[in-house]
Amino acid sequence: MPFLITVIAIIGFFILVLSIRMSVLVEYSEYITLTVKWLFFKFNLLPLTTQQMKKKAQKEEKAKEKKARREGEIKAEASEEQPSPGKTVTAAKKSGPKPSLFKELWEAYGYDGLVKMLKDSVNALNRFSRNLLRSVIIDRLYFTMRVSKSDAAATAIEYGRVCTELYPLFGAIVSHLRTKEYDIDIFPDYLAGKSAVFLHVNLLVCPRRVINAAIGLGFRLLFKVVLKVLIKLLRKPKKQSKINEVENSDKGGALA
Repeated sequence: MPFLITVIAIIGFFILVLSIRMSVLVEYSEYITLTVKWLFFKFNLLPLTTQQMKKKAQKEEKAKEKKARREGEIKAEASEEQPSPGKTVTAAKKSGPKPSLFKELWEAYGYDGLVKMLKDSVNALNRFSRNLLRSVIIDRLYFTMRVSKSDAAATAIEYGRVCTELYPLFGAIVSHLRTKEYDIDIFPDYLAGKSAVFLHVNLLVCPRRVINAAIGLGFRLLFKVVLKVLIKLLRKPKKQSKINEVENSDKGGALA
């Protein structure tokens, strides 16, 4: 009984902690600023500091060196193990072209089976995206854009084009996502000669809902798509071994 109470308390603690919303702040004026806050933690993901940029450059250099070293080892192994041209042609003739996974699934499940797998995958992704969007709340959305060109006529044309593109976009965002505060301001400036944009978005994300959506996607894809592919891949070696046994028995009979 105490063990069961401890397990329930631990599960309840994690559920309570993961139910606390995470704050994601995105700002843009001259460059993008991305800050994530959750509980007592704060992560400044963008812009990268000088130390972070140095670490990133060092990692990229190490990855390039490792890749170049690996390519050299592969080339050396290939040159050492390269067979004669006659043997290569003979081996290629014996092995023949390998059938693709799509062809094997087509032969195993047919057109209707593949279409059903594709529909199940699309439905699972659609449900995941809907659940993911439900876990996001727009706490604040402020967008200000100054439209300005070299002359008044170009400014007026550009202002009309920007309004026809951005206002429907923000309208769709506000209508499909829960939004607490928002203000969209697009105005023309006939004197500045240069456009400017300011964006401030603060998102509230519930980690528990995101995890639930990801787990649901994994289970749907596992039982409706992945298992069918795995079953086909697991059955393949058995069939190939049977074919090899038949070929070996025919060769033995011919020699006898």
